[in-house]
Amino acid sequence: MLASAPGMARSRPTSPRPARPRRPARRLHERPAPPPGLTGPLARLRRTRALAAALTHPSTSGPGAAAARHLRLRLELLGDAVWNLAVIQTLLREGTAPRADLARRKAHLAGGPFMADVARRARLGGALRIGPGPDAAALRDRPSVLASTLEAVLGAWYLQAGLPPVLRFVARALARAARHERPGASFDPKSDLQQAVTRRFHTLPAYRIVEQAGSAHAPEFRVEVAVNGRVLGIGRGTSRRAAEQAAAREALHALEWTREDRAAHKI
Repeated sequence: MLASAPGMARSRPTSPRPARPRRPARRLHERPAPPPGLTGPLARLRRTRALAAALTHPSTSGPGAAAARHLRLRLELLGDAVWNLAVIQTLLREGTAPRADLARRKAHLAGGPFMADVARRARLGGALRIGPGPDAAALRDRPSVLASTLEAVLGAWYLQAGLPPVLRFVARALARAARHERPGASFDPKSDLQQAVTRRFHTLPAYRIVEQAGSAHAPEFRVEVAVNGRVLGIGRGTSRRAAEQAAAREALHALEWTREDRAAHKI
C-alpha cells in the first residue's frame, strides 16, 4: 500500500448535500385571492396590505393592529374624496336640475345611510375582520361601520387600479339607486328643516348633544334640535349626524307643515 506523500492532504469522502425544495414559480397572471365574501368588482381586488387594513375594524388588537388602524383612517379619507367626486360628476351630468336640488341629492348620496346600503349589497360586513366582544356581530351591520369600511375599501381600490374603475363602481351604485328612487322622497331632513325654519322664523335650527353613551366602537348619541330656544325634536343614532337627522325628522312633524310647504319642498 502506497504511503501518501508528505504535505498531501488525505482526501475525505464527502456526503451529498440534500437538495433544496424548489418553490413553484408564480405565474405572471396569478393574483392573490381576495378576502372571502366580497362580490362583484370588489371580488377581483388583490389582497394587498391596504385592502387588509381597510377590512380590519379598529376593535381588533394584536401585532400590527395599531398600524392597520392608522392606515385604515387614511384610506377612509381617500375613499371619501373619491366617492364625493364620483357623486358630483354623476349629478352634474343632469344639467337641467337646479343647484339646490343637486345639493340635496348630493347630501343624500354622499351620506352614511346610503353608503351603508351600498356596502351591505357588496357584503362588506361579512368580509370585515372584527375583534372579539359582545357586540362584534352587531358591528358588522352597523351603518356607520359599513359606510366607513366602504370608504376604506374604495381608497385601497384607488391605490391598486386608479380612479376609472372606482368611478364606474360608484356610478353603477348611483344608477341603481335612481331606478328605485321614490318620487318626492325627502333625502335630507336637516336641509328641509333649515329651509322651513329660515322661511318661517328667519333663523337657523340649533342642534345640541344631550347624551353620549356606549363604547368607543359602538357609540350612541342623543341630540335635540331647537328653534328660538324651543326644542322641536329629539333623535338617537350611532353617530352625531344620524342623531341630528332623526331629530330634524321629528322636528319637521312637530312643525305640522302645510300642504303648500310639502309641495314646495317635495316631501
